[in-house]
Amino acid sequence: MKVQRRLTLATMALLAGGVALPQATEAQDEKDTEAVTWGEIEVGARVFIDEPPDHASVWDTPSILSPQRYSSAKFEEYGDVPSGLLLEKLMFGWQSGDGLYSGEVRAENIGQNNGRYIFDWSRTGLLDGTFMWDEIPHLYSTTAQSIWQGVGTDFLSTDVSFPESPPSPAQYDAAISGAVHPIDIGIDRRRIHYDQTYTPSPNWEFEASYLNDHREGTQPAGILMNGFGAGEVHRVDVPRPVDDVTQNLKATGGYFSKTPWGRFNVSVTGHASTYENKYDSFTFQNPYYQVPGTAFPQFGRVSLAPDNEAYSLGVTTGIDLPWKSRYMGTVSYTTMEQSDTLIPYTINPNAPALSLPTTDARAKINTLLINNKISTQIAEDVSTTLRYRYYDLDNRTPEWLIDQYIMGDSTTATPATGGLRALAYQYTKQNASAEVSWLATNRITLGSEIGWERWDRDRRSVNVTDEYLGKITLDARITDRAQLRSSYQYSQRRYDSYDLGPVLDAMVSDPLGTNADPGVRKYDMADRDRHKAKVSLEYEALENLVITPSFGLRFDDYLTDPAIPEYGLLKDNSWDGGLEVAFSPAPGINLMAAYVYEDFDRDMVAASITGGGANVVTGGWDSKMTEQVHTLVAGANIEIIPGVLDLEFYDSFARGVSKWTATASSRTPIATPLCPGDTNCLPFPDMVTNYNRFDAALNYHPEAGGILGLDGDLTLTLKYSWERNFVDNWQDELDTPYQHLIEDGVTTSYAMGFWDTNYNVHAVMASLVYRW
Repeated sequence: MKVQRRLTLATMALLAGGVALPQATEAQDEKDTEAVTWGEIEVGARVFIDEPPDHASVWDTPSILSPQRYSSAKFEEYGDVPSGLLLEKLMFGWQSGDGLYSGEVRAENIGQNNGRYIFDWSRTGLLDGTFMWDEIPHLYSTTAQSIWQGVGTDFLSTDVSFPESPPSPAQYDAAISGAVHPIDIGIDRRRIHYDQTYTPSPNWEFEASYLNDHREGTQPAGILMNGFGAGEVHRVDVPRPVDDVTQNLKATGGYFSKTPWGRFNVSVTGHASTYENKYDSFTFQNPYYQVPGTAFPQFGRVSLAPDNEAYSLGVTTGIDLPWKSRYMGTVSYTTMEQSDTLIPYTINPNAPALSLPTTDARAKINTLLINNKISTQIAEDVSTTLRYRYYDLDNRTPEWLIDQYIMGDSTTATPATGGLRALAYQYTKQNASAEVSWLATNRITLGSEIGWERWDRDRRSVNVTDEYLGKITLDARITDRAQLRSSYQYSQRRYDSYDLGPVLDAMVSDPLGTNADPGVRKYDMADRDRHKAKVSLEYEALENLVITPSFGLRFDDYLTDPAIPEYGLLKDNSWDGGLEVAFSPAPGINLMAAYVYEDFDRDMVAASITGGGANVVTGGWDSKMTEQVHTLVAGANIEIIPGVLDLEFYDSFARGVSKWTATASSRTPIATPLCPGDTNCLPFPDMVTNYNRFDAALNYHPEAGGILGLDGDLTLTLKYSWERNFVDNWQDELDTPYQHLIEDGVTTSYAMGFWDTNYNVHAVMASLVYRW
């Protein structure tokens, strides 16, 4: 509740933290101006009854049957959830008595690694400003087991030296014993955002904003490294460094006026963006290095994202036209480029010395966007909307020819075709549509839409794809208690030609000619028929009971023909159905429950291809991928003593089960299938995800004056929370439980075991919130 306070301008300046608000030019009365203040403070304490450990011990049991372990990584993925005393929220606002000046300070998660601090100020009708300091962490892992020193820098060293291949799991354990230690992997983002709006008159408005986004930390990276001779390649997990800054500057000027038919507005926007990476690469010590002077390297180096910049200029306008029409249009041009110095192929002194085709990439991309929309009220009950959008991506990056390169940081590789050219992909995309809406009766609205989308690609297997769609909608108030919303859409996408030959001709110095496509149909370019439908009904069964069923589907049929042979996705279907119920059996009691079922069904036909021709195939198989997801949500809000004591419950449960199969293909004309019998084509183990969240809160609203002696609202809350996430995924289990990966019965690689999404948390929290 806001109460009247007397504050001087000097007090206001203190609250603004040194940021001066503009002073009124008119003379002020000598007496103090009566002002208004408001605020909120929330303090609390949290105690964990059960929480996962921050770190786990070394997982070196060579068995995927090891039980899944818990960690805090997923639970605290986007911010710490600490125990003890907490200052959750703080807010203070002020407004001058004449209503011209105001300011507000807000802070959330104070002192934590996901804190947010905001200051808003305004001079009514003239200035509005915001300054924000925001911290956004992203924790990937607390279970990673590292053999590296220098984590977080661009040089990773290790004391570990793995034995000669093929080492046993016991030899791996012995090699890392005493050298492995747990580390956190994650990124901390610190953002500064400033926004200022200036409105000197009703016809003009100017806005400027600045964002500084600094990321710092580590991310998991898997790399390949030669060792024990040039023929063996090992996967090595490392924590790659992250330390970069993105800056965005935006300025907009807008003009507003009138036309004989209504409103007119135009705005011009300029935008500049820069990205600076502290590290252009990082170096790591090869734990598979054995003998000095051999071909495989003692150190490896991996490049990181280069510095880059982008600039754009855009114009947007809107104008009312005759015949109850309005036009909206946008034209925007953007240029993006990076010219970082390229790093050499290798730092291995024993590898052949090869020169890069250029010293810098000179990469540049220009884009042009033109967007048009015109809406017309043809009649009182009929309206139309026409849209056209044009987007062109023009890639000006030089296509460098690479005639030799270093493979595995140790040996020279020469393309059989005489050289490979780095292609500059580019495309043009166009969209057009026409919509009609008809208010048939005061209860029924009918709508229809036709649309077209074209992709015109360069350096891709498909040159042009066209997609045509038709859509109908029906919204109806069936009765005073029932309202229906529904839509159905059908579309067809077709390509003009599908041939990898021209791409290969451009890529290699010795052209292969046309018809070199091995028949792989990429899902974003293949012929496709699509059906989409949505239906929802809001039914007020009783005055205090609302029931809302809903249904939706999206069926994608890819016209891939395995008999040609063509390989790729055959279908990608999904549908969902749900029911939501809201019920208030008595005053002060509100109940709700909702259930949603989602079903995903994908089919794919694939093959092993050993050459560039369409018929060079050694095996084929069919894969069926299905997933079913159940989501249940329920909640209640019960006023035990109206206005004084209330109880809240909230529970959510989600379960997803994913099934994959791989069976010998009966549709591909292959003499020797990859999966000749059931033994080699058994289904993969099911992947199961379970998520639970339960909250119960008891809220007490006493008179603040009786406890604190102050005006305002007071809330005391006692809350219990239980949250559990459990993922049973055979892919994770093959990597997470141990450091040495066993492939074909031989231990050949090192993994940090950083992936763990499971946790089980019980917590009790008490909080006090005071608002005035």
